[in-house]
This record gives sequence, C-alpha cells and structure tokens, in this order.
Amino acid sequence: MRYTKEEIQLLIEKSNEMNAYALYFVDSYGYMENRDVVDLFNVYDEGLKPQIKIGFHAHNNMNLAFSNVQTFIDMNSARDLIIDSCVMGMGQGAGNLQTELIIGYINKADNKYNFSEVLNACEIIEKYYSDALWGYSVTRLLPALHRTAYKYSIALRNKYKKSYAEINEILSDMPEDLRQRYTTDNVENLVKKLKNNGVNHAFGIPGGVIIDFLYALDKEDGIYPHLSYHEQCSAFEANGYSQAEHGLACAYATRGPGFTNLVTGIADAYADSLPVVFITAHAGNSSQNKQRFEQEQEMNTVDIVKNITKYAAVVENEYEAEKIINKAFQAALSGRKGPVLLDFCSSIWKKEIDISEHINECKFKKNTINYDSVYEMLKEAHKPVVLIGDGIRQAGVEIQLSKIINKTNIPVLSSRGSQDSGRLFDNYYGYIGSHGLRYSNYIFSEADLVIALGNRMAFPLNSESYKKALENKKIIRIEYDRREIQRSILNTYTIKNDLRSFVEEFNFKINCSSNWTDLCCLVKNKLMFCDCNSTVDFLCQIFKEYKDSDFVMDVGNNEFWASKAYELSGVKARTYYSKSFGALGCSLAKSIGIFYKNKKHIVCVTGDQGFQLNIQELQFISREKIPVLIFIINNKISGMIKDREKREGYAVHTTYNTGYSSPDFKLIAAAYDIGYVKASSFNDLKDIPDNKPFIIDFCADSQLTLEPSLPRGRKMYDMVPELDKYILDDIRH
Repeated sequence: MRYTKEEIQLLIEKSNEMNAYALYFVDSYGYMENRDVVDLFNVYDEGLKPQIKIGFHAHNNMNLAFSNVQTFIDMNSARDLIIDSCVMGMGQGAGNLQTELIIGYINKADNKYNFSEVLNACEIIEKYYSDALWGYSVTRLLPALHRTAYKYSIALRNKYKKSYAEINEILSDMPEDLRQRYTTDNVENLVKKLKNNGVNHAFGIPGGVIIDFLYALDKEDGIYPHLSYHEQCSAFEANGYSQAEHGLACAYATRGPGFTNLVTGIADAYADSLPVVFITAHAGNSSQNKQRFEQEQEMNTVDIVKNITKYAAVVENEYEAEKIINKAFQAALSGRKGPVLLDFCSSIWKKEIDISEHINECKFKKNTINYDSVYEMLKEAHKPVVLIGDGIRQAGVEIQLSKIINKTNIPVLSSRGSQDSGRLFDNYYGYIGSHGLRYSNYIFSEADLVIALGNRMAFPLNSESYKKALENKKIIRIEYDRREIQRSILNTYTIKNDLRSFVEEFNFKINCSSNWTDLCCLVKNKLMFCDCNSTVDFLCQIFKEYKDSDFVMDVGNNEFWASKAYELSGVKARTYYSKSFGALGCSLAKSIGIFYKNKKHIVCVTGDQGFQLNIQELQFISREKIPVLIFIINNKISGMIKDREKREGYAVHTTYNTGYSSPDFKLIAAAYDIGYVKASSFNDLKDIPDNKPFIIDFCADSQLTLEPSLPRGRKMYDMVPELDKYILDDIRH
C-alpha cells in the first residue's frame, strides 16, 4: 500500500523519537522504478537522524529488483545502507533480489564477500527453482505495470481463467481506491431438537426475521425464550448456561447488527469449548455472497465466524435443512465441543427446511456512458423526481447538486436518513419508506421517472410495495460500486460512474410541468400534518429549541417519530442515524464520536430499550462533560416488536409480564452525576444547561403505535391509518 507524504513524515518523526536502528522501505507489489527509489530515499535521507540506517527490500515483478538496488546503493549519501536478498531470488511469486547478482556487482568495486559460498548455496537451491516456484511471469508483471495488488491478477488468471489481454484491460480500468486492496420447516424440528438435547432456556432479542423462531419456542412446552438487553449479553448468558454442565445451549439474534453483536460471545464459547447453538436469520438468499449487500442488514455471516466456530452454515434450502441442523448439533457435541452457527433464511422457517458458495468475481471494467439515452428519458418524462441518499454527502456534491437542481422545478425526495441533505433543495418533498411521509410516498408513486443520486434504492429491496411502485416508472441510477451494480432493479438504466463526475459532466436539461409541481405542493400541504401525536409534537419543539445542535437518532419507533418531527420543525441541523445497518442502542456512543469531531451541542434521541443497551457510555459522557441532551422516549416497552406481534395476533414478548422493564432513570442519572427531568410536555423543561450532559425522561404512551405505516403489498400511497375520504378526493381532483 502506498503511503501518503504525511504518513511518511510521521514514520520519520517516530523513527527519530525512538532512535531507531533502521527505517526500511519495501517495494511490496514490485512496481517501483528507479525514480521512485530516488525520490523516497531522498525524503528519508533528509529527514532521518544521521545514525539511523536506511534499508530497502526489492521485489522482481518487473525484473527491476537489481536495477533498483543498484540505484539505491549508488545514492550519494554517507549514511549506512541495508539491503536484503535471496539466493537465486527465492521468494513468493516473482521473487526477490538475487544474492548472487548483487554480490557479484558489489565485488567488482570491493571484493569483500565470499562469492564461492553464495554459489554453493545456488547449487542447493537450483533443484527447487526448476519447479518454477518463483520467478518472472506475465501474471506478476501485469499488476506491477498497473500498480495494483498482484493477487488480483492471480485470481483473474487462475480462478476466472482470464487471458493476459483481458487481465490487462481489467487492471487498467480498476478504480484507484481498489488498486492496492485485495481481500480475497422446519423451525419446529429445530426447537424439538434443542429441547431433546437438554436446552430448556434460550436467550436473545426479538427481531423481524427471527420472530418465527420465538413463536415456535412459545409453542413448545419445556423450553423458554428470555429477553436480553444486548445480543452480546445473549451470547454470554447462553455460554454460562452451557458452562454449568457443559451441555448444549442456545442464543438467538436477528440479522445485521443483531448477528454482529453476537460475535464476541461466539469467540468466548469457542475458546472455552462450549457447545452453544447460535441461531440467526436473514431475509435474502445465497446470492448475498456476490454482492456488497443483498439488501440492507444482510451479510455473509459464515465467512465472519468460520474461524471461531466448529461449524457454520447458511440454511437456504428447505430440502437440506434437516441434514444441516443434524450436522451442526453433531459438531457442537462431538470431540472437543464448541459453538456452531445456523443462519436461516426467514422465508423457510415454516417449511421443511445447501450451503451455496459463490465467487465474488473481479470486474472493474467501466460501462460506456450513454448520456443521449438519459436525455431521451428526461424528454419523455412528465413527472420526474430526483431521489437522493447519503451518497451525495459522501461524494461531497451536496451543495453543487442542490444549486443545479434548484434551477429546475424537479421535485426532490430522499431516504429517511438523508432528510437533512434534502433541506438544501428548494423543491424537497420529504423521505419515502414503509414508515415514510404520506406525501413523499404519494409523490414517488405518481412519478414516471426517478433519477437516483447517491441512493441505493433499497426500500427494502424485497418490498412488494416498492416493486409495485417501480412498475410504472423508469429509473436512472448512477452507481460506481460494482457490488451494487450487480443488484437488479426493475426498469432501471444504470450509469457506471462516480457521482462527482456525473454531477460535473451531466447537463440537467429537465422540463418539469407546472401541473406536476403544483400536484406535489398540494399533496404536501394536504398531508404534511397528518399522523402527528404528542411525542412528535414534543420532539418538534425540542428540535426548534436546539436548532443549532447536531441530532443523533437511535433505532426503533423513536427514530421514526424523530424524523417526522424534524420534517415539521423546519430546522436545518445535521442528523445522524444508523442508516442501513439499524444498530439498536447506537446513539449514545455515536454522540460521543460526533462531538469530538464537530465540538457542538448534541441532542440524542433514544428509546428506553435502546438507551439501556449501552447505558454504560453515560460514564464517558459524564466524565468528559460532553454537552449532550439525552431525550428518552420512555414508553416502557419495545414498541416496534410490540406493534408487529399484536398485528400478527401473537403474544407480546417485550412487556413487563414477559420480562421487559426499565429502571428509574432519575436514579441512573444521579449515579452518573448527570442532570435529569421527567417531562410530559415542553412546559416541564426549565433551566436545562447547554454545556453539560442532561437527560429528559419523556413519559410516552405505551399504546402509541407507529403511524403512518405501509402494510405489506399495498401501494406506497395507500398507508394506514386510512385518511378521511374528502382529503384524498381533494388531491385526486
């Protein structure tokens, strides 16, 4: 990996501070030329203390190791130098500098080395060299020419059977940021098998894709689910259960951050040889291994834990489920016992339930950009919208793009986590989603052309409502991530280009009719203040009061209420979410990191459950006197899970009677020496300091549901609760 000038200077400074014996530089990928050696040597020589030696390790990918070392030792410097070499260049791949070659060269000027002994070594090594274990090859030459990691070329040649010409073309088009970075049913049957093997208690946190597993636990007498406050704790609880008698135990977690929170506990079980079955689930399919994310919160779980489990498998196919489950249990309980992981596809929980391995092929070739096609689609569109996401901020084009779009009349929509970026656009009409704004979803549904800029268009990907909304429109997507490009999105024309280049190159000639923009305004005005509640109203006042702060949202009902309040408040403050990953309990820790970057007052919005997941961070906040206002929406229940379970007619697992409760947050605040007030309205807030941490414990109604919502399969504008007929009639006519 190439070091920046700043990093090299830091290395020099640290070497001087340590009085290092030597500072080495290595031509890791074998692509250095004479001029590179000269430039780097001069920087070292100028900055290092005189007594510190300079060393150089050369690689021979372009047969330049000898030439580069010649240049190195012939530099005009009084400093002691170090070079290393191998007999006959022995080493990985193309090999290293040949000892016999450099000794012969040095001995020309000063016959100080015993060349005969080197030649005797050559006799020994030669028989190995004949097997061509190392040495020059075109496969090693090509990545050196293009200054890329050599393993790219090896994979393309050996694994994907590419020709040299194809490899050359692929490597030449590789993005700069990648060049040097290579990283190569039956649920009832499952529950019965756990019980039959002595498992009477399971530990975890409910989540959408894992919830059928909990329902199966409820139905089975003699085995009980226990609600934890953090998935890491779920794992440790199962580990303790197992450790008592070295018998089988079970912990469960939902996808994404639920699974990753288990990982530390999985490693602990592996180290202590504890037979624990870790149950996770996902909504995607085996093609997740081909892509960066199949959909939000999805990942290759097996690869993550394969080194800390006795067995790990994805359960995708109902016909192979029993075999995989049996194999996992056998692995956990046989020989030296240990943990196993079963990652179930949620769609087969209720089926009689192959691990499919897929390659992540290296494809970096750029698509031909056809802007003519884009202009034609714009010309034909009557109801175009721009859909923005966090990518516009990451690309640094927020301001530039807003200035361009503001010159047009085209409406702008966003993902929920990017609503603060939407404030920059004159024609911003809110955020879409299953709990998005009514008017935003309505406008998206009515659009006939969507230009997605910095937005993955994951609603989520498998949402039937989203698919229906895409049936009647064309999509223009700007995307550079090859893993994202592999995702198929209905009616989509993909331009492979980085967003900054697109914004700089593309001429937004968009003719947007006044009828369309008038409709968007009407819809927003009619529907903007629907679905408000006391919590949203309170948050709206908080946002207005602290409009100069940064706002950090947690995960759960609280984040959706906060998003709605932010929209109504009209403030332009920066907002932070766990956007795609949805990590419950993240807000306290994020607030700390954001403060140290921005040095601004922070409003942290969280729920009573999320707050308790990482409540220990209050000590950090208190000790460092970080000015964060912690707004706890305290409904004494896990609202999102409660809503789903009641809707589906099942028992609620997150009530006081089923194991969920909250402490006295006033006492918690006092323990951490943090200010506290219990509030039911904005009038209860007096004399809250801006320069110290403070907790607002807002008493929310536990029966309050998340509104509006989009039931599965409905059209995006058809949200619940249903509105009065006269409101929709006004819009339609």
